[in-house]
Amino acid sequence: MSEMIVETRDLSMRFGGVLAVNNVNFNLRERELRCLIGPNGAGKSTLFKCITGLHPINHTNGRVFIRGHDVTGDTLQCFGGAGGQHASAVADALGMSTVFIHPLAGVLSAYGMG
Repeated sequence: MSEMIVETRDLSMRFGGVLAVNNVNFNLRERELRCLIGPNGAGKSTLFKCITGLHPINHTNGRVFIRGHDVTGDTLQCFGGAGGQHASAVADALGMSTVFIHPLAGVLSAYGMG
C-alpha cells in the first residue's frame, strides 16, 4: 500500500458565525488523484488553505498530517547566516505566520552550523 501524503482529521474553520469547513476527514495517498467539487462558497479553497497553513489551525479545530507527521500549528524554525531570509521566503510561500530565528544564528553560522 502506498504512503499517506496528506491527512486531515475533524478539520473545521469558522469565520465569525459562518462555518466554512465542518469536520472534514480527508486522505490522500501517494500516486492518488482526488477531486473536490462544490458550488461557490462551499469551502473548497478554505479547506486547502487550512491544509497548507494559510488559515491557522490549532488542535481544537482539527489536525493536519503530512507524511504521517502532525503539522497542526507548526512553526518554521531556522538558524544560520541567511537562514532567516530563506525561512521567511519559505514561510511566505507556505502561508505560515510564525518563523523562529535562533538568537545565536550568526554565531552558529560562523562555526559552520547553519
